Amino acid sequence: MTDDQINAKCAEVWKAGNTWNLSYFEFLQKAAQRGADGNGPRDGSEDLPGDTVYVHPVHGTELTRFMANYWCDDWRKYSHGFVTAMKICRESQSETEAKHE
Repeated sequence: MTDDQINAKCAEVWKAGNTWNLSYFEFLQKAAQRGADGNGPRDGSEDLPGDTVYVHPVHGTELTRFMANYWCDDWRKYSHGFVTAMKICRESQSETEAKHE
């Protein structure tokens, strides 16, 4: 897999598994937008009334700016681990193939 393919696969797996079915960039937008209270982004210390920036269309769960911020942090941790693991696997496979030539 190329680096672009690894990154695309990581994004696909994470989006499907994060329960919101939102991409990292969608969470980033949600974390930065004004909430129902009219205020801008929060630094993420707690949920406050009026912080809702998204309501899940299927189960009605509310996403707040604080929670969106959390998911952005989760993406960075997940993607770093995923990409690192895939690159290690790719290098290991290349070394194994070189030994068999």
